Amino acid sequence: MRGRPKGELWWQDADPEGGGWEEFDDVDELTRRYHEVFRERRARGLVRSAFLRIDGTTVHRWPRTDTRAAPDDGAAS
Repeated sequence: MRGRPKGELWWQDADPEGGGWEEFDDVDELTRRYHEVFRERRARGLVRSAFLRIDGTTVHRWPRTDTRAAPDDGAAS
């Protein structure tokens, strides 16, 4: 749809002031920002779960559900 952002990034803490919400018109920028927020918040022990879905496909999920794969720390995009 024209005039609508291509994606959103949303996160929430137990602290009502600790969350955020951002809109993106560029999928690459959304992906970059997702990983930035994920790494920062995970380093602070604030991530319970996370996922990035693009065009209906989950491209990142934490914690991983595939136990055969190496742990995903969000470093790769």
